[in-house]
Amino acid sequence: MNFMVSLMVSFLLFILTMNTQLGAQEEQELPTDSAISEKLKNIQTLEQLLAITENDSQVSNVINNQREETFLAARDRQQLLLDQAEARLDQEEKRSIRLQKQFEDNEKTLEDIQETLRIRIGNFGELFGVVRQVAGEAIAVIKNSIVSLQFPNREKILTGLVETRGIPSIEQMHDLKVELLREMSQSGQVQRFQKQVVLPGGSIVDAEIVRVGVFNAITENFFLQFVPDTQSLQVLARQPARRYQSMAEDLFSFGSG
Repeated sequence: MNFMVSLMVSFLLFILTMNTQLGAQEEQELPTDSAISEKLKNIQTLEQLLAITENDSQVSNVINNQREETFLAARDRQQLLLDQAEARLDQEEKRSIRLQKQFEDNEKTLEDIQETLRIRIGNFGELFGVVRQVAGEAIAVIKNSIVSLQFPNREKILTGLVETRGIPSIEQMHDLKVELLREMSQSGQVQRFQKQVVLPGGSIVDAEIVRVGVFNAITENFFLQFVPDTQSLQVLARQPARRYQSMAEDLFSFGSG
């Protein structure tokens, strides 16, 4: 009988030792090998052995259940993380597809705008070519016009429009319109203004000038000649007949309007 008990004790000691090692990683504290051995040494009867075995079996069941729960919880956490990662991946793929389509749509829109701009620039290019041509012709007229003595820098203003390589600005277009209208308007007016005059001897004096339209200018009873290259007025070395000088004197006295 004692031999049978000893044999059973040895077997249980082996089993309990294995269970102890397997449960060493659990948070719950388990009996050590020495404690188990000490407890089994005190067994004298099969009833004591049975009681200890049943108790240890219950402990093992609890440990196994805890292990299973821990494993299942870890598995569920991993599955949750996997599901979340797959959901994010799916969202990013859909976002990537959406952005790609938006990019393609924007490229198509940009191409349409560029084509429209090219057509419009082509049409405006012809128009602006005509504008530059008109400005160039206006410069030639303005340079040889007595009106420029009263309104200087007109040629310089229009030269910027002629020389521009891009699209003329609204201000440049406005300046061209103003100067064309000014030239037409002044051609029918008699205006009085102050200007330096070169006398026949070469001396220069300040004089009051009466301009008649865009062709003639007089000071007192002398007719003046406009020199476009120097933008200056000179007294004619050979004045017209006396009757014409008398007309000039009357016109000078008449005033402007």
